[in-house]
Amino acid sequence: MEMEITERKEQQACVEKVQDEDEQYEEEYVPTTKGIVYQLNKEQKNLKRQFNQVLILGIILFIIFLWHQYL
Repeated sequence: MEMEITERKEQQACVEKVQDEDEQYEEEYVPTTKGIVYQLNKEQKNLKRQFNQVLILGIILFIIFLWHQYL
């Protein structure tokens, strides 16, 4: 009997904790159009940078491959 009461109290405490975290998150994070556009621009710049790095690496590897073919 006491174990059931203890388990129920623990479950209720967990539920309240999760609800509190959800409410806190909702208060902290409010997406705005400006914020979304900023994030997308930042992500686009990162993708362009990664693409350029891979492109340069591919060109270097291709040059090395050709160099070994003709040696």
